[in-house]
Amino acid sequence: MPLYSSSTSTALRSEMSVDSVRCYHVSDLSESQLESTTAKSSGPVYVVFPSPAWNDFPRDDASPVYQTTEYEYGAVSIVTTSSTRIRSSRTISKGDSWSFIACRSRGRLGLTHSPALTEAFCPNTLTFGFVRVGIVTPYYPPIVHGGGEISVQLLANQLSSRVDSVEVFSFGGGDQSTVDGVTVHRFRKLPHQVMEVSNVFAYVALRRKLKRLASFDVLHAYNIALNPAVGRISSQMGVPSVATLNSYNLLPKSAFGVTADPPRRLYELLAMTTTGRILRSETKRIDRFITLSKASRDIYRENGFSDVSIDVVPNMFDPSFEVPEGDESTNGYQVLFVGSLITEKGVEYLIKAMSKLPSDVSLRVVGTGDQKDKLETLACELNVDSRVEFTGQIPYDRLRKYYATADLFVHPGVWPEPFGRTLLEAMQAGLPVVTTDIGGPSEIVPQDELRCPPRDPTALAETISLAREQTGIGTENRAYVTERYSPQSVVDQLCDVYRTAIDGC
Repeated sequence: MPLYSSSTSTALRSEMSVDSVRCYHVSDLSESQLESTTAKSSGPVYVVFPSPAWNDFPRDDASPVYQTTEYEYGAVSIVTTSSTRIRSSRTISKGDSWSFIACRSRGRLGLTHSPALTEAFCPNTLTFGFVRVGIVTPYYPPIVHGGGEISVQLLANQLSSRVDSVEVFSFGGGDQSTVDGVTVHRFRKLPHQVMEVSNVFAYVALRRKLKRLASFDVLHAYNIALNPAVGRISSQMGVPSVATLNSYNLLPKSAFGVTADPPRRLYELLAMTTTGRILRSETKRIDRFITLSKASRDIYRENGFSDVSIDVVPNMFDPSFEVPEGDESTNGYQVLFVGSLITEKGVEYLIKAMSKLPSDVSLRVVGTGDQKDKLETLACELNVDSRVEFTGQIPYDRLRKYYATADLFVHPGVWPEPFGRTLLEAMQAGLPVVTTDIGGPSEIVPQDELRCPPRDPTALAETISLAREQTGIGTENRAYVTERYSPQSVVDQLCDVYRTAIDGC
């Protein structure tokens, strides 16, 4: 619920001659921050903070009562409010080059902004002042279990240059450190992968940092495992919250067309309708949700999340993932797959497709998983083992050379995967990409003709052959991913979600 009433916003908007008034929970403005603010601005900076305590400020349509005092701090005008009008000795008009920032003094106040603010105060950056973001995630680099940890680190690093501050709360350590300039608070390792157990543990651990968590303007739960704990703790503190639904762990496997293994079937039978219902209920305390693709959003809406706000914001590409020029010369055609060797990735259909492709086509499979032995056996049975190389797990920073020497990247998935970071990497490398037409990966590839039905080796082989015949696709992909999935584009979208969540509280 916005702190300012609509009548107050209208009065401020009229008095300040600006386009809009928004209400935000923002951080204390220290002396050093004032100096920094002054240095950034090309004109006068007006800083407004509540006086007295925020509990005395209106929360409904009742007439507000304010009083105004103006102080000078160098080039910064500090205005405290306590009357229905801002009584500044300076007249502010819409054409002025000015910035208007809100800061908190034991509470919340509004932030007004106009196009002039963007130019005067923070060009090409977030335009709602000093905002603190707390990210809660199960694991954070250097602890890496998959693409989720890479994505959350990218988010924190890119966001840190756009808002006042970003801090990460993670598990698997027990200390506090700084990673690429971002403060990371680590708790002891989560005791169990079962969400009921891990969320109880996480909730207890996070409560020990309650004062710290309460200082943030928005909490972002990333990597779905701890969304219930964040939902509960953010609602108790009254801090706006956002959660990324980057997997389907809250749903039964059947909801997205995957067969559960025996342990998962037992869990779904015993817990999904009991404790699982509590997990979903606590998760829904979060103010806004993000999925990485439209396909993922649709699955959640069809399975109990139709009553919550869900925005689609994809992952960003890694700007540090620079692929060198290929240094291997081959007479053949190199196909590359990177990912876990599990049933859902559909690698068996890619190996079957190899038996339908010319003998000069080779396949390099990068990754490991419980299907590795079965896939190696299948390659032998189809007599393509001499053309299929299994490299095993490769460190992220060494993947570059495999992209550099490939001619084509293939994602043969058979389930509605929420996203596909490896597709972004391949497109950054200037490779054509073939994918099955299912889930988030199909939304990444811009060429309709390079998407084919899942579980169809013949169609996959035909699409690979089509990609081989075309020219310029790799260059097209590099330009497309640079524009659509750039850090600036994705962070802009995320900040819009943050702004909406904060406005709504």
